[in-house]
Amino acid sequence: MSPESSDTKTCWNCDVAVNDVTMVTISTPSGGEARLALCARCFASAYQPLEPEVLALRPHEDHRRTVLVVDDDPDTLGALSSWLDEEGFTVLTAANGIEALQRVQDHAPDVIVLDLQMPVMSGREFLQVWRSTMPAASIPVVAMSAYQQELAAEDLGVQAFLSKPFSLSALTRAIVNSG
Repeated sequence: MSPESSDTKTCWNCDVAVNDVTMVTISTPSGGEARLALCARCFASAYQPLEPEVLALRPHEDHRRTVLVVDDDPDTLGALSSWLDEEGFTVLTAANGIEALQRVQDHAPDVIVLDLQMPVMSGREFLQVWRSTMPAASIPVVAMSAYQQELAAEDLGVQAFLSKPFSLSALTRAIVNSG
């Protein structure tokens, strides 16, 4: 698989013209290969769940606990990353659910901090795809949202839920208590 970005291409699965596609090579039973261009949504929802080896996660080389922070707001992402780094965590970031799925392919985080309201792929959509993978059950998720104040962690099937705005110490407690 290799992400490609250039002129507009058409997704093999949904037939939508997009600028960024992921090229997927599939081996045929006769020994040949087929290369398919998939948009980010189809790659995450149609291809990844069918390929368990795609999510054969490798742990991060750093010995500190690794947190993947997923939020579309660059200021929030930067502030949370800085805080968690100062608290002694290794921090990975993603701006939406698609990027988060790509990050977890490379390195298994110890905890995922996930905004629910994002473009491209929301936190809820991420959870749906993420839960269809083998390692999902072993990696806790701390969800957060400014728009859905009344949710409980149990409603989402996550280990903790924080309503924005929240204190950074509350986030640290949620991460530490989640795993």
